[in-house]
Amino acid sequence: MTYLLAAAGVSILRFVKVTGPAGRVDVSSCPRPWEVPELHMAAALGGVELELAASDTAEGVAAAKAVLLCAERLGVARPVGFFVVKRFRPGSLEGAADLLDKAVVRLLRRGGYVGLTSGAKPQVFYLLLAAWIAGAQPVYVDVGGGVHLLPRVEVRVDSLPRELLYAGDRPRGWVLELIRSGRLSSLP
Repeated sequence: MTYLLAAAGVSILRFVKVTGPAGRVDVSSCPRPWEVPELHMAAALGGVELELAASDTAEGVAAAKAVLLCAERLGVARPVGFFVVKRFRPGSLEGAADLLDKAVVRLLRRGGYVGLTSGAKPQVFYLLLAAWIAGAQPVYVDVGGGVHLLPRVEVRVDSLPRELLYAGDRPRGWVLELIRSGRLSSLP
C-alpha cells in the first residue's frame, strides 16, 4: 500500500456525532467518500495507508479521528493514525516547524503521497513544503475524482527561515533526518 499524508479538515464533522469531553466519535453514519476531501482523495488514489495532520483544537482532533474511522469503515483506506500539530497559529513559524518536524521525517521514511485536497489553509501549504523537502509526491484530487500529480520542486533548505531549521541553537529533527538520509550533506 502507498502512504498518504494529508491535513485533517473539519468538514466531516457535519456528518458524524462527537460526544463527551474526550471527543468520542460516532461514525455510524459516515458520509459518502466524495463528500469529505480526505476520504475522496483516499478513494481516488486507491489502496492507501492514510495518516493525518490535525490542528491542536478539539475540532481538529475529532475530525482526524472521524476521517480515519470512516476511511476504515468505508474501505477507502487503511488508517495509520494522526499526529497533532501544536502551537499552529497563523503567522507562527513555530507551528510550521512542528509540522515539518513530524511530516518530513514520516515522508523520508515512508515515501508516498502528500494530499493537498483539504483546502486552502496553512497546514496544507506546509505539507506541500514537506513533500518537496522529502521528495514525496504532492497530489490533488478534483471534484470529479481526477488525480493530479503536482510537480516536485527542489527546495534549498538553506533558503528557509532559521526558525524552521533550528530550535534555539539545535537543528530540528527533520533537518537531522535529512542529513541521516543523505539528502542534505551539512547543516545550513
